[in-house]
Parts: sequence; structure tokens; C-alpha cells
Amino acid sequence: MLIIFGITVSYPSLARYKNRLDINHLLTTTQTWDGTVATSYKKGTGKEEDPYIISNANELAYFSNMLKTTTYENTYFKLSNDIIINNGTFNYVDNNITYTLSESTFYVQEYGVDIYDNKETTGTRITTINKINPLDNFQGYLDGDHHSIYGLYITDEAGEKLGLFTNLAGTVKNLYLENVMIYGGHTTAAISNADGATLENIFTSGNIISTKSNGVDRKIASITNYSKKKNKRPLSETINLPAIDATRPIQKLRLTGTYTSTNTPQNVFLNGIEVAPGSIDIDLGTEPITKLSIEIDSEVASTIALKSMYLEVIYKEANASGIVAEAANTTLTNVINKANIYSDCFGAGLIGKATNTSIYNAYNTGTITAVNETAGLVASIEDSTTKVELNKLYNNGQLNGPKTSSFVNTIKNNQEVVISNAFNLQTAQTQYTTTQTVILTNVLDVNTSTIAGIEPITDETAKNKVYCTETLGFKEYIDTENLILDSEKVWVYEPGFLPILHIDDLNDPIAILNVGTYKFEDIGYELSNLYFANTT
Repeated sequence: MLIIFGITVSYPSLARYKNRLDINHLLTTTQTWDGTVATSYKKGTGKEEDPYIISNANELAYFSNMLKTTTYENTYFKLSNDIIINNGTFNYVDNNITYTLSESTFYVQEYGVDIYDNKETTGTRITTINKINPLDNFQGYLDGDHHSIYGLYITDEAGEKLGLFTNLAGTVKNLYLENVMIYGGHTTAAISNADGATLENIFTSGNIISTKSNGVDRKIASITNYSKKKNKRPLSETINLPAIDATRPIQKLRLTGTYTSTNTPQNVFLNGIEVAPGSIDIDLGTEPITKLSIEIDSEVASTIALKSMYLEVIYKEANASGIVAEAANTTLTNVINKANIYSDCFGAGLIGKATNTSIYNAYNTGTITAVNETAGLVASIEDSTTKVELNKLYNNGQLNGPKTSSFVNTIKNNQEVVISNAFNLQTAQTQYTTTQTVILTNVLDVNTSTIAGIEPITDETAKNKVYCTETLGFKEYIDTENLILDSEKVWVYEPGFLPILHIDDLNDPIAILNVGTYKFEDIGYELSNLYFANTT
């Protein structure tokens, strides 16, 4: 018997990607992780033609365990199913992690797995949720095959680098991370840090929160020795300190050295802090200073000397972002962040700190909130010895914090930085801060810019298909076969919406049809009929 099904959808409606299910379908057809760890992968030998197959969360946990003893260099992996770590919905409200399941909202114990019915997370716990360990030091190849890892929860009170991947030096592609909750650390993102990695077709949604700051990039400068012969009256004067970068948040200023004197006077103060002869180790606080005050409230005649004096500046740094917190020698292509980002220091939509790292075809729509500096795309581009490119990207995520930048907070010490075909549609104080020349082509912002080469844009213009394709070069996606011929044709257009990457979900599809492992969404807007035949 031949059965013909007629289904009205738009054309072209050929599946844009395999294995992409809507959330409701995913949650009703995929088993939630039971917390146990597998003893092997489903199958495979790890070769390119026969990759290790990860089919569920148990095998993903096994993968994490195996990375404790091997890097899997030049080894191939592939996901064969969607994976659900937790089937509830995470959120971050008033500094609390919430977890909503079956229309009931609970509170997650900080850095823990217990959930409660109150913000204080006290009393009797309701139940527990699943936490999975990061995939550390991976140097192989992982193809997500357009599958989703849903409800990912990663936290560690003592951890510094948090993400699904940490210390990544391999290739990850075709992977959706949805409804994530990554909480803690000072280098926090879907991928905490990467060096020599390749990332392609990556999607992130949920919440990413760094809770710590790290004292890094120390600058120790010597201070000219000071010697003073003092008679019998009090003394008050200042000496100049070495210049420091006052634009960066300071975690600690520290003064060290040696203080000696003859006829030791009483009441000797450096910047208001009393010192005694011998070694000096003074905490000068967190505000930038240019002078050191010396006060001696004594009538004893003496000679005082300050020797081997050093000013140590410990800059505060914590990076949280949607894709990679710290990226070096890495390439990102076709990446999307929709996760909300919260940082104790620096927050950005795509990358926190980038060195020798370029991004092609990407956007952020998540809300970014940071204590110090917030950027739509990248927090900082620093110390690059090769050309850095940001090409065909945009920000449409709200930016919150005392210093907000449309594109990049800080650009410094790089060989060459090129930003092209990029726009921002959210309120920001500036586009970027730099001490070097940045090459700009077709860079646009809704905010008034004092930077030559950045032009205004409106929401209407950004949604104009002709402008985006012809002026910005956002080439329109046709179908999978055409993409093989031209890998730049990755942008999908809908009337009244911003362009999206072909791996993203349409904002207003006329029809969605799941057939087997394929998801069909309309791309065109003229209706036609598709017929599927099945014989029984």
C-alpha cells in the first residue's frame, strides 16, 4: 500500500541541518542523564573514518574521565544523539541560580547540586541536579553532528577555569550547548580557554557566570632609593612613583623594600601606614596612586633610608564570555552566543581575551553584565604577533556595566587588527579603546562615534537584506549542497529580522517539520507543497 502525505510548507524548505530538534521535542524524546558513568564509548576506533561515538551523557562523562590520562591527540569523536544533563531550565536571578521543572522554581545551592524551595537554600533539600566535569586538555576532533547538549551544569568553588572544555587545543564543530549553567571561576565560558583550536558552527544559550577575579599580569617597578637626614623637627614630603596603567582595574597595589635609620625615630608613616625598621610590605589598596607620602612625627635627629623599593601592581582580571574566555592562536567560524554573561571583571559576547585569534561570521544576542568592562564581541585583543580579523559579525545583546563598548574594550600590542563588515545595535559608551591603528571597513554603530571610519546604522538598515548582502557581504544561504561550493553563504534572511546564521533557528518559521533526524524550516516565503511517500 502506498501512503502519500501532503504537507504545506514554504520553499525552499530542504533541511538546513540534521539532528536539530526543537526543545520540546528534544525533552520528550531524549532520556535525562542518571548520573552514572559509562565504561566505554558506544562504538568506534577513534580514526577519522571510524570515530568514537558518544551517544548519551554517560559516555560523555566517560569521555571526561578518560581525558584525565590522555589528550586524544589526532583522535576523532562524534555525537550520535542529543544529550540531556538536566531537563529543567536554569536561570540567574538576583545572584541566585534557579532551576525550573514542571512549572515549579527551585534554588540551587551555590557551587553545589542540592536544590531547595528557598533562596537561602536551607532546610530540607528537594532533590539534586546533575553536574558534569569539564573536558580538559582535549587535542582531538569532536563533531557534534548538530546535536545539542542540554542542561549542562558545571561549577566548582575552587576551580579557576570553567567550561565544557578547558585547555582546548583541538577542533570542535557542529555543537549546540543549550540552557547551560556554568558558574564560578575567573576564566569562564562554554570553552574556558583555547590555544591552537578550531571552532566552527558553535551555538550557546543559557547563563555563564564568573564569580572570581584573578591577580594576573603583574607589573613590578623599582623606586629610586630615598635617603634623608632629618633634624629635630617633624618631616613631611612625597616621592614620585613609577607610572602604572590606571585604566585597568587594580586588584592590589603593594610596596616592598627595606627601611633603615640612625637614632630610630618614632612614628614613621608611608602613605599613612606606620612602619618600623626592617623589611617593608605595605598594601596600598586598589586605587591608582602617583606619589608616596613620607611622614615622620618625631623630634629625634636621624638619617632614614628606603632601599630596594618596589611597587607591585596586580591587575584584576576575570573573563566571562559566551564562546571562549581566553583564546590564543584560535579560529572561530559561524559561532552564536545567546547566553547571558555575568563577570566580576570583564564580560563579552564571544571572547574574553583574544591573542592571535580571528572570528568570522558570528553574533551575540545575550545580555552582558560586568563589574568593570563590558563588550559586545571581545573584551580585549592583546599581544598578537599575527593579523587579527573580526569579519562579518554583530552585537545585539544588551551591555551593562560602568564601561561598555560596542565591539572591543581594549586593543593593544598587536601586529595588525582588522574589523570589517560589523555592526552594533545596542547602547554603549564607546566602540573600542586602543593605543594602535585599527583597520576598519564597513563598521557601523547606533551610538555616536568619535572614531574615524565608524558610521551610523539603524535597526531598519541592519534588517535590510540587500544592504547586508551587497554592502556587508553577508552572503545568503541557499542549501547544504551550495554551502559546500561556497562556505561563505551562511546567512539566512527573514523579513523584519536581523540576518542569522544557517545553524540558528528561524525567528518566525511558517512551518517546522521533523522527519527522522532532519529538521525542516522554511527559508523562503512562497508556499508550495512537499510530498512524502511511505510504503507499508
